[in-house]
Amino acid sequence: MSRQTITVTDVSGNNPVTVPVRPHIDREGACLDLIIVTAVHVGCPVTVRLSLRTDGTIHFWKTDFDGPDNTYAHIDPQQYNQYSGKPHAPTEAQRLTVARWWAGVEKPLGLHGGVGGTLMQWAFDGMSVIEMEDRYLDGLRVALA
Repeated sequence: MSRQTITVTDVSGNNPVTVPVRPHIDREGACLDLIIVTAVHVGCPVTVRLSLRTDGTIHFWKTDFDGPDNTYAHIDPQQYNQYSGKPHAPTEAQRLTVARWWAGVEKPLGLHGGVGGTLMQWAFDGMSVIEMEDRYLDGLRVALA
């Protein structure tokens, strides 16, 4: 059985993003993977939830047609309010993925938004930007505007 998807785009037809309609149920589990929430900016609320697995790969998990129109990726608060209130510590692979996404080296699954503060704090809490760039981006310096 193939997964049902929907392609969303703005009125110009630029930057289409294909997202699943139903959840993808191959999560590692709430104690392992991290659910990230972001929005696809198309003028209507389309929220995409992603699973950042311990090996650093990102998978679509769920699409909702509601929520905030925030294209920055944040930790999904719904996942953690019902458990311990905070996510597990990140793996090195998860940190590498977040750093590469933040630097614009990768755009997971073609999504056009950036990395939000909650995701950066989870991945690099207590680490300076320069230390993060040295450890996970081979010293690549990202100009912040």
